[in-house]
Parts: sequence; structure tokens; C-alpha cells
Amino acid sequence: MKGSLYWAVVALTPALAFAQPPMQVAREINPDPNFEARYCAFLSSNKFQDHAATLRWAEITIRLEQGRSFQMRSDISRDAFSLMQQVDNQKAQTDYRKCNARLAVIEDEAKQKHTPASSSNARPPAPSIPASTPSERTPSGRTSAQDATIASPEDGRRTSNNGNSERLPPSGIVRKSDSYWRQYSHDIGMEPVRRVFNGEFDGQKENTYFKAQMHGFSEIYSAQCKSEIPSFKRFNIPSSRITATRSYMSGRVENDYESTVIPIDIDTRFAPFYEVYEDSARAYILQSTSKIKERSGDVMNWTLEDLGKVFNASLNFNMWDAFFKQHSCTSATMLQMRDNFLRAANSQNSVQKDGVRYPGSEQESDAPQT
Repeated sequence: MKGSLYWAVVALTPALAFAQPPMQVAREINPDPNFEARYCAFLSSNKFQDHAATLRWAEITIRLEQGRSFQMRSDISRDAFSLMQQVDNQKAQTDYRKCNARLAVIEDEAKQKHTPASSSNARPPAPSIPASTPSERTPSGRTSAQDATIASPEDGRRTSNNGNSERLPPSGIVRKSDSYWRQYSHDIGMEPVRRVFNGEFDGQKENTYFKAQMHGFSEIYSAQCKSEIPSFKRFNIPSSRITATRSYMSGRVENDYESTVIPIDIDTRFAPFYEVYEDSARAYILQSTSKIKERSGDVMNWTLEDLGKVFNASLNFNMWDAFFKQHSCTSATMLQMRDNFLRAANSQNSVQKDGVRYPGSEQESDAPQT
């Protein structure tokens, strides 16, 4: 996932406390705190190869950018990168020291803000996600004739091991067992995916994890299933690349960078939700990688090997890479997942309720558990 991958990498470090609040860096250029965070992240990474500080600044950036438009984030990132390129070595050294001082203060303030007064050892709450509603320009979510046919809904029930009566999917719908979903249990946002796949839409549309998972699915589906997609909408993600590198006897390395964009083409049926759901996707990544950090210990004690392990874990925090390796773009499982995501987002009936039938669904279904 090109767009999400950067945030999976950058959201990997914990907070530290510091005392004296220094002045905001580059305030005379742009007083927006997000500009400071972006500038300091670029400075730490490109001028000083301080990857730990870069990760910490990027985590702050994720929080600051929640609720902001794609265009505003792009403009700030472009201007901050341009400033980093323009400053001379002396100015870069001065600002780098200021950035490090500011970094500790900002992290300490965030830690105090999210710590309940009643218990100093209580875990900070998860980031709050702004409510968002897709624009009126929403996709139909309807299944094409070549994908599925409509049949009369069939209803069945079975009794599970705990004695509860559970509804069986109608004939022509893919049924996956609990053991199938258990393989994705490492993904903290797996449960809404399972429910949507099974046609259980109640309460899912406004669920943070639903939005994040639909964002991730739409990105990979659009990249890997191009032959199944009638049209695309392009999103340009700001980026930069090294154009020249200079090494000195002292060991110092300087890089020249060029600002660019990464084009991401999204299935037009998903496009109205892709940008709207981005905040939820970023917060979900932040929560996922925070759990990885908790299992990995204090970042200040990490070796390069530790950093590599955490990096690799962060790239596999969600279920989609494995899902797309298991199921082809034209499989009944993939089509059912795609169609129910779109139907849930558009407040339509599930494929189960409308009696949609997918060829090959019986072969892809797991046997009922007894």
C-alpha cells in the first residue's frame, strides 16, 4: 500500500519527557505546528540521518494532520521540504538542536494530555477520529452482471458449539469459518472486516476500523486488480527522491533531493471514500504500530537489528497482504468482500440480503463447523 506504507514506517516510537519549552521552530516562516513537524522531520532525516527523531516527528505529524484536507497536507509538506533544502549548514545545525528540544516538549505535553488524573499508570486513550461523511458523489456499489447473478435469498440456521443458533449464508455466498478468520487475528481491525464480509452492516459504517480497512482494501485492490476495474481516479501523494550524494572525510553525508509525487490510482467506486477515510486509516496505523512498540520495549535501547524487526512487523500489521495472496481478483471471496464494502459505505443492503449469487462460492466456502 503505497500511501499507507509511509505511515506504517513512521509511527514507531514512544514519548519522552523534557522540561523547558523552547520556541516553535520556523515559526517566522509558517506558524502552523504541522509545518514545524514536517520541517523537523525532513531536517532530521535528510540532513542528519537521525531516523529515531524522524519517526517521532512523523508520529506527531499524523496526529496534527487528522481532519485536514489532502491539498492542505500536500502544500505544507512541499513548503517544509523546500525550506529544508534552502537552509545552509549552520542554520540546519541550529534548527536541528531546536527541533530536538521541541520534540521532547511536544511528546511530554501529549503524554500529560492523555493521562487520566485519577491514575498516573493508566494507558492513554486511542486517538479520537473526527466523524466524516462521504460526499454526495458516491459509487453505486452494485455488482455487475459478469460478477454475480441475483437469486432469491435462502435462509438457513445451524447450532454452534456453544449452543447458539447462527444464520447460515444463502446459497451462492461464500462462507468462511472461525479458523479462517483466526489467521488474521494479529490485525486489530479484523473484526469489522469479518462482519462486513458476512453481511452484518449494523454499526459498521461509522466504525473507525471499518473506514481504515476499506481504505486499505481499496488501495491494494486498485493496484492488483486493474483488469477488473472500469475506471480510476488519481491521487498524488507528495514524496521526494535523492538526486545526488556527497561524502566527506569527516564521515558527514549530504544528499540533494527533488520534490515529486507518487501517483495512486483508485477504483472510482472507492474514490469518494478513499480521501475521506484517510484519517481513520492513519489513526489505525498509529494504534497498530503502537502495539508493536509496546511488545518491542524502549526505542532508546533498540539496536539496528531491533529497528529492522520492528520495521518488518510494521509492514505486516494488517490482513490485506495475506488476503490478496490467498484470493484472486475474480474469486467469489474477493468479489463478496469488495461488493459488501461498497454496499456498507453506501448504506445499501448486503449481498446476502439482496440474494446475490457468486459463481464458485460453494467451492471457496468452508464446511460448517459442528
